[in-house]
Amino acid sequence: GQSTGSSAALTQQLNSNLIVRPPATALSIVSRSFINAVNHFSGNTLNSTTYATTFMKAKSDVVTAPLAATAMATLFQKILALPPGVPFVALCDAYGGAVANLQPGDTAFPHRGGSTFVIQYYSSWSAAAAGTANITALNSVYQAMRPYMSGGAYVNYPDMDLPNPGFASAYWGPNLPGLKQIKTA
Repeated sequence: GQSTGSSAALTQQLNSNLIVRPPATALSIVSRSFINAVNHFSGNTLNSTTYATTFMKAKSDVVTAPLAATAMATLFQKILALPPGVPFVALCDAYGGAVANLQPGDTAFPHRGGSTFVIQYYSSWSAAAAGTANITALNSVYQAMRPYMSGGAYVNYPDMDLPNPGFASAYWGPNLPGLKQIKTA
């Protein structure tokens, strides 16, 4: 995962969530530059522009306030209930810091604020035959979180399952009319 906060604040947040299930290995918190984080999370240890091809599915939710305990419990319970061997992660990308310095209407991207973050539900696999099971597992976690979410989504995690035209509102929110005007012009 990622955080824009201090290591101490992140450690405190992680420790409060470890009561669900202690990690199998010790936590490791590392500060990285942006590009080094991109390479790390992409698995690119050679810092090249060559990346392996894999099958994958991702969905996202914009979270605009701290998650309630019931939402956290639902997320963890659904993840822990997935069948063994299902490659699934829920990445929480913090959008505070400099992202929150701009107003939602200042750019095309409206999802800003000090407590805003995005959950990316993600699965990847190497054999095409595993696709149906992995997508079903990912969707089960995503659907369980519907009652707790804002309806926003992150455009860089394109999701073909979002309804048309609802995807545009999920990605661009109140900025959509202005974006349409710009495109028309």
